[in-house]
Amino acid sequence: MGVAGSDYPGDYSVEFGVYRGGWLEAAQRYRHRTLQQKWVQAEKLSARTDFPEILKKRGCVGYRRLGVEWGGGHSATMDAPLLAIQKELEVPIALHWHNWHHLKFDNEYSHFLPPKPGFAERVKDLVSQGVLVMPYINGLSANFNIPDFANFGPHANVDEAGGYRMHHYSDSAGRLLSMCPTQEYWQNTISSLVQTLVEDYGVNAVYVDQIAAMEPELCFNRQHGHPLGGGLYWTDGNRELLTKVRNISGRQGRNPLITSEGTDEVFMDLVDGSLTWAQPTDREIPMMEVVYSGYAIFFASACDFKKSDEFFGYVHGQAFIDGRQNGWMDSSLFRPENSVKVEYLRQSARLRVATKRFLVYGRLWGPVLPENSIPTIRVDGFGSDRHAGTVPAAEARLWQDEDGHLAVFLANYGGGPVEFKYRIDPAKFGLSGRRYDITDIPPGGTIPISTATEAVERKETLGPRKVKVIEIAVRQRESVPPGSSR
Repeated sequence: MGVAGSDYPGDYSVEFGVYRGGWLEAAQRYRHRTLQQKWVQAEKLSARTDFPEILKKRGCVGYRRLGVEWGGGHSATMDAPLLAIQKELEVPIALHWHNWHHLKFDNEYSHFLPPKPGFAERVKDLVSQGVLVMPYINGLSANFNIPDFANFGPHANVDEAGGYRMHHYSDSAGRLLSMCPTQEYWQNTISSLVQTLVEDYGVNAVYVDQIAAMEPELCFNRQHGHPLGGGLYWTDGNRELLTKVRNISGRQGRNPLITSEGTDEVFMDLVDGSLTWAQPTDREIPMMEVVYSGYAIFFASACDFKKSDEFFGYVHGQAFIDGRQNGWMDSSLFRPENSVKVEYLRQSARLRVATKRFLVYGRLWGPVLPENSIPTIRVDGFGSDRHAGTVPAAEARLWQDEDGHLAVFLANYGGGPVEFKYRIDPAKFGLSGRRYDITDIPPGGTIPISTATEAVERKETLGPRKVKVIEIAVRQRESVPPGSSR
């Protein structure tokens, strides 16, 4: 940045070229290259012993402020609404717990402790009943107005003139600024906070906000020991921070879940789940899932559930077939007037658990294009401007598990039946056989449907607001009685 000796070598490789195709072909090419990078060298999820099993088994995750109101009384009484939701959905769920702390949200960071009274008792109660309890902390920001900011100031990012950069996140937020991730003081602050939540309060997960979501912020503090302005310090510093968090929180045989906001790929080996909370759009493509399926877990299907059933169906149905864990709504979703939406969520959550060999451990190949005309639905509420958009009433995706089996995941977003015709050539995905078994996978088991030779051509009739999974597998050689020949 114009300061002698503050540069760094540009020794990374770059690849240029021309290809034929669209976003899907680009994503598949990028997957081949990115799987050679260090953030996926920890192997696939199925082979990682450091990856907490608890997240792989969740049907829904990320319920923000769900059923955890502080009304006083016994912990079992306050936790009852959340446990009733888990029972209604019939799957293990996760609680993304905001406002568990004494401070006002986005104020007094990073002094989250002590928690509100009864927090430890409630954590113990929820964890004992199978809930993943994931409290919110912030891994980037400190508040300029905290009494001991003098301890934090020397470790904060500063601009070219040596001044702090204040960030305005909301009118109710404090005077927040970014800390420099290279600083040991800040790394120890966050890792110690996570350690306390895990060891003293018994949580089985911690959400570290902002780290995997924010663009690098240039720091010109000459005392920090990193190149001034640009460089690798932002990535390397946050990787060091997350490594400390994992090492310290994993002591004494514990293996808590560590998640963060956003999908910054350079941290994917150090976070166990990535929150995807952006507003839904009518131009959604599952690019990240095509690239990182089998190596990363994305969670949340945030939407305004006060809008139409079709809007809810589109957001949550698409999240399901794309491989994201549904969730991140508050408990008012489960009021009687939202029963249609809850049933759609329950279907998706139960099928996710039943098909995790595809959605968690498998590979997403991309959209399955219909061979017939699919009706459309017109819904309001897309994007930050909440515009209206026209989307297909039903869509499908093709997944493949580690045994080579294919599965077509279908979702009907609307209130009427939809016929969806498609053709899959298993040979294009490495399956070799003269005959294929076609199986329906409902939540409770499997239902054989038919067999096919060579290409699979089918027409699925999707009921209103229904999701469906059809498996395609090479027929195993039929048993031959002893002494016979074929």
